[in-house]
Amino acid sequence: MPSPAKVQIYSKRNPRDNWGETPIQACYNPAELTIEKALDYATAPGNRLDAPTHQNPRPRVEKMTLALFFDTSDKGMGDTAVSVAGETDKLYQLVKIDGDSHAPPICLVVWGDGFPGSQEGGQGEKKTRVDNSLPGGTTPRYGFVCLVESIRQHFTLFSSGGLPLRANVTLTLAQYTPLDEQVGAGNQKSPDRTHGHVLRRGEALWHLSAQHYRKPGEWRAIAAHNGVEDPRRLSPGRQLTVPPLR
Repeated sequence: MPSPAKVQIYSKRNPRDNWGETPIQACYNPAELTIEKALDYATAPGNRLDAPTHQNPRPRVEKMTLALFFDTSDKGMGDTAVSVAGETDKLYQLVKIDGDSHAPPICLVVWGDGFPGSQEGGQGEKKTRVDNSLPGGTTPRYGFVCLVESIRQHFTLFSSGGLPLRANVTLTLAQYTPLDEQVGAGNQKSPDRTHGHVLRRGEALWHLSAQHYRKPGEWRAIAAHNGVEDPRRLSPGRQLTVPPLR
């Protein structure tokens, strides 16, 4: 009988880097994990209505709560005892601010191939494709890309010398998606709405006009709104505003 897949947490300090080759691996898989996604709505009261109407939905960040158990009591309770903090401290480093990037590391939680959220609508189509720069070849891996929002360590067993031997660790993870990926993945193409767009390499204003207006020839409205004098000299990464087309 094959061994069960273990929860693994990869990390990297720079979004452009590949995921590290040595993940943090749970000693024991969690009995449960929680994923939460919510929306905030503005409400508008209406005359002769039984309830207010909901308007302008704003998505909250998706969150995952992961409870892990660590135990080193099998190494002994006396002079041979090994502190479980050697394992839990690896997770604690995930909330440390890096001196160069001034940010905590970006993390990827994976657990087998059928990770929650990898299927869409029960049709077997993959929804979230994590880049395939993970160790092990080019097979796509599916997981939760996130930042560690908080970590709670609860030590429950100690050696005769005071070393912690067992710990319950609760991680609160917040979804991480770079701005350019969010803009590119959005399906907000209504021509009568204002949109933001991060220019990608090789994109021109007529691409934006075709995407948001469905009319490539309306690119001059975008150029005028953003003060673009020469549309042939646009740098990738520039933030542009696509104005509403009346």
